[in-house]
Amino acid sequence: MRKAVVIIGATACMLAAILYTCIPVHAEGTITVTSAAELKNAIQNASSPLTVNLGGNIFTSTISIGSGKDITIQMNGYQLRTTSMYALECLGKLTVNGGTVINEAGQPAGCIQVSAGGTCALNGTKLDGGSMVLDNHGTTTVTDSTITASLYFGISNQTSGILYLNGNSLISGERMAGIANYGTIYFHSGIVKSTGSAIDPDAGSSLILPNGKIDKAGTEGRYNTCTVADRTISGKVNGSADIDAESIQDLIRRSKVNAADVTHLEITEGRVTGEDWRFLSSDKDNTGAGNPLSHLEHLLIGQSVSHAAGIPADCFWGDSTLKEVVVYGVNEIGGNAFRNCTALETAMFPDLQKMGQDMLEGCTSMQVFGVPSTPPVCTNGWIYTSQPPRGLQLQIVDAAGTPLAGQELNEARIRYALAFEDGSDREDGYWFGIDIGEITHTIFASGSEGGTVKGAGKVLRGTDARIQVIPDEGWKVASAEADGISVSVENNAYMFRDVKEDHSLTVTFEKTGDAGAPGTEDGVSGKPAFGAGKAAQTGDEGRPLLWSFLLLAASAVLKRFLP
Repeated sequence: MRKAVVIIGATACMLAAILYTCIPVHAEGTITVTSAAELKNAIQNASSPLTVNLGGNIFTSTISIGSGKDITIQMNGYQLRTTSMYALECLGKLTVNGGTVINEAGQPAGCIQVSAGGTCALNGTKLDGGSMVLDNHGTTTVTDSTITASLYFGISNQTSGILYLNGNSLISGERMAGIANYGTIYFHSGIVKSTGSAIDPDAGSSLILPNGKIDKAGTEGRYNTCTVADRTISGKVNGSADIDAESIQDLIRRSKVNAADVTHLEITEGRVTGEDWRFLSSDKDNTGAGNPLSHLEHLLIGQSVSHAAGIPADCFWGDSTLKEVVVYGVNEIGGNAFRNCTALETAMFPDLQKMGQDMLEGCTSMQVFGVPSTPPVCTNGWIYTSQPPRGLQLQIVDAAGTPLAGQELNEARIRYALAFEDGSDREDGYWFGIDIGEITHTIFASGSEGGTVKGAGKVLRGTDARIQVIPDEGWKVASAEADGISVSVENNAYMFRDVKEDHSLTVTFEKTGDAGAPGTEDGVSGKPAFGAGKAAQTGDEGRPLLWSFLLLAASAVLKRFLP
């Protein structure tokens, strides 16, 4: 009986093992396929997340990833080809890693269609062929992938579509557009291009560029080449929060503020290009009448902007509303750039190096002109042909736009005083007719024992500095050196004339009278000096003094030992 029980137990264990091996595993399964039938069957039967490894190139009709499915296809460098409407149709969740998906049919066809509610991620994948290679109605993320259309659109991003472009992705369409956008695109990085329009926007669509900028070279508001690589432009319109855009013109559009109602424009990050300046000055006829921002009063290009192109000649000529311009990063301003900007009060250019002729001519309301610590040059004339406005202040600033003060300001003003104007050094306290401000130089003065030197300190540039040299009673001036050169002191004074730099005066005094004259022992008075006129007492003359010391010593000893 015991033997039978053992046999039955062993048999039960064997049957259990056999049955266990027959139960399908559904947790994060992995399968390798080499045919279309195997691929369709694996996806259709998947009831949990499944990774499918392609073991070769596969030609297939449309494969559907149903709602609730979570499929990852590891392409392993192989191709998935079709002549159907699409090779893959996604209603659930689909991830494609690597490889190539090709549609060999003409139009209308594509490689992948993502339905509303579906999610697709392409990582290092190439899609090629069809008229709408990727048709996105859901949420699709494209990273380091290439999508090429030989007909219409590389990507058609539908109204419900949300598209993320990341990494070094390349999206291109040979005829119409790289992307036809009806939904929302988050363009982080990559390239979109087309012989038509790179991105063809539809009314109500959104293009959001957290870290990118689109170079606009097309017509009719479309974009011919879209390159995104650390070239964002961000700014504020009428004090709004920061808005990301492709250009200043696009920034105004995205702000939803009518161009004619813009009074404050601030660019906080990115690159300001020549195209931006052309927009700000578009349709100018030297009267300002055609300016699209006809009521702009304050323009600020911030210090965090990575690049700012030079302001072209005539850019703001005749603008009658502009009151304040603060522009960092601009090295050059063309001639007549702000000519006849009659309302302009403050113009600040902390990085300016070169100025065009008559740059500020006719700016009759100017109060502050901000310039860098190194004087910019104007080699072909004057920035003002007529006189600048009375009271115009030259404000010298550092790289951060902070006004200089103290010694730094004084040194910078000296540089402006010495700067060449139209090829000549005027040395008159003015720079292109603008008062430079007060300049001082330092006079250092010192004297030896026997006298006083007064008058050292700060003196105004171009003035005279009188240094008093006053010997004490019984002393006189022995020598004096001004800037290391021997000079004469007359009437107890020395004069530095027309001071244009720092100076130093060093005076040495000596006692008056003849040293060792009869009746004196120190050359000054009849009283003998301390310790002079007596020799040390030695021999017999010193004995009384010696006995006095001995008696004092003996007395001290007796007091110690006697009761």
